[in-house]
Amino acid sequence: MQASDSKEKNVSDHRTRMAEKKRLLMRTKLLDAAMRVFAERSGGPPPVIDDVICEAKVSRGTFYRYFDSLDQVLVTLGQELNNQMTTEILPVYDVLSEPWQRFSVGFRVFLLRAVLDRKWAGFVTRADTWPHHALVAEY
Repeated sequence: MQASDSKEKNVSDHRTRMAEKKRLLMRTKLLDAAMRVFAERSGGPPPVIDDVICEAKVSRGTFYRYFDSLDQVLVTLGQELNNQMTTEILPVYDVLSEPWQRFSVGFRVFLLRAVLDRKWAGFVTRADTWPHHALVAEY
């Protein structure tokens, strides 16, 4: 009996892990689609949920399974991208003591990333995508 219980537990654990992986992949797909839509639409009318689901090639129900609104997508995406950038800059930023040095290095890293990743730049340069509680606002 113990061997079959162990086998059932392993199957259950595998299914749980695979389901979590699928959820993470779908969430990432939706966030990436939203970033592309917002990056491409800068200066025009603001994108709507239909634009994101069309770009991601998913149903409206799939979108709502992960997010309540487009605003929630923007907050999530903005926070993740800004926290990622800030975390990458921190090793350099923390060793600098002068505010002007910190600003200069941060600005240079920001510009370099913008040149190398135009999709990222198109998204983060929109003022409406910067959540006030992100790490970038703190630093």
